[in-house]
Amino acid sequence: MLEQVGLDNHLKDADLLLTGEGKVDFQSVSGKSLGTLLQHARHHAVPVVVFGGAVDMSQPIEGLDTVTITPPYMPLS
Repeated sequence: MLEQVGLDNHLKDADLLLTGEGKVDFQSVSGKSLGTLLQHARHHAVPVVVFGGAVDMSQPIEGLDTVTITPPYMPLS
């Protein structure tokens, strides 16, 4: 899919990569699209911002520059 949308071509001129994930945690980079996006962004030295409905950063994610989340007091619905 990344080849079809030309991700690497877009990242060559990008200043930032924005993406989203329902829940961001250490598993988000294991076999999921976020891990692949981080690898490609790192190759092009592009910072990544992930918008997550829920976030658990108890185990840091290498290459993840910023996580923007729903405030913990706000229900996910």
